[in-house]
Parts: sequence; C-alpha cells; structure tokens
Amino acid sequence: MSNVVSKTEVLDDLAVNIERFSWINTLLSQVRKELKEGSPVSISNAKSLADIAHFLSDEYANVLDVAREDLATELTLGAKTND
Repeated sequence: MSNVVSKTEVLDDLAVNIERFSWINTLLSQVRKELKEGSPVSISNAKSLADIAHFLSDEYANVLDVAREDLATELTLGAKTND
C-alpha cells in the first residue's frame, strides 16, 4: 500500500472544502441581511449566525490542519522509503 495520496483523493478533499466554505458564505450572507434590517430580533439572529459561522470556520481550519499534517507525514515517510 502506497503512502502517497492520490490526485483523486486531493480533488475529493477540495470538493468537500469548497462545499464547507459555501455553507459559511451562506451563513455570512444571512448575517449581512439581518444586520441590514437592523431590528433587535434581526441583530440577535445575526449574532447567533455569526457564532455558528465562527465555530464552523474554526472547525474546518482544524480539519484542514490535521489533513495537512497527515499529508506532510506521508510525504516524509514516502521520501524516506525511496532513499
């Protein structure tokens, strides 16, 4: 079994991440809409949506960082076995 990540796996991961950032974009678009309305209820809604967007962006950053670390490890191990 190869330690090298395939191009297909990378493309699949990128597609998933594009979808994740699309969700954040949708949340932030709604935040902007709520803030534009400016009522106390809409401002409260905007804060709640911003909290969700913050959580998701932090979570996705962690997921990507773990994937980056895993890939770096695989590449390092692959380079050592090819020496």
